[in-house]
Amino acid sequence: MDQQKITEEELNRELKGNKTTAAVCRLIGKIVAVLAFICVVTGQILLTILLIILACVLGSVKDKKDTVLKKQIGENLVKEALQEVLEDVIYEPFGKIGITQIQGSGVMIPLDYNCAEGNDHIKAVYKDLNMEFSDIILCQDENIYNEEMQVWENKKREVFKGQWLICDLGRELSAQVSLFPRTGFQRLIRTDTIKTGNEVFDKHFTVRSDDGEKVFHILTPHMIEYILSAAEISGGKLYMSFLKEGKLHIAVESDCDFFEAGKGSIDADRLREKFTTQIRWFTDMIDELRLTDTLYTS
Repeated sequence: MDQQKITEEELNRELKGNKTTAAVCRLIGKIVAVLAFICVVTGQILLTILLIILACVLGSVKDKKDTVLKKQIGENLVKEALQEVLEDVIYEPFGKIGITQIQGSGVMIPLDYNCAEGNDHIKAVYKDLNMEFSDIILCQDENIYNEEMQVWENKKREVFKGQWLICDLGRELSAQVSLFPRTGFQRLIRTDTIKTGNEVFDKHFTVRSDDGEKVFHILTPHMIEYILSAAEISGGKLYMSFLKEGKLHIAVESDCDFFEAGKGSIDADRLREKFTTQIRWFTDMIDELRLTDTLYTS
């Protein structure tokens, strides 16, 4: 018991130390960057070079401490919390669902993207259902020519930030079905969508499918109600895609990251509670959609 207490104290001390060091380096780095800009304006070239070197050193230290902090949180807190709820857990703090999987998912993100970033990649089994999860940021990365400076500049525009969940339903489906939220003026105008007859559902989602008749083998009245219920607890804009191969992709544009230390003081117990709540996000989504006990599982 005493050893466990000491271990907990040591973990808290290391977490706080790494987070504080990273925060201090970030703050000082910003101050140094401002001073370097002033030196450039006033023509103090040597001092500018020294300040730029210092900023690089501070940035390197901050990145290393952030990496160490992420590993400590992942191995000591996130993985432990995952194993309490899921089976056969494979957890990669710096991994993510691949761009190829996302592009082949059938999920209809409204804006173009050509690259994906993310972290906290999880593969596991929940109630005999194989699942995969990660935080995802989708971006449009492009080179734009700056006419004023006469140089090419790389611009990265974020189009989606949230969570991506993949569930293996265990059998092939009769059609491919995608649904995505109707927002703003889309709710007021007629769009190319399959009507389900559920007024609330049709108001909130646009539905596309490769088979207009077999779509209702998947979007049964019960499943439509389950999806509406899942949308209520999702915490963001809900996108879904049922693939014929038997995979269900669920993407939620929540504009947040899971399994991060966050702002404020850092405490292992508080983080455990926070991460357990975040794990319940995707287990609740699976439960809400009845994926482990519907006709979609084998």
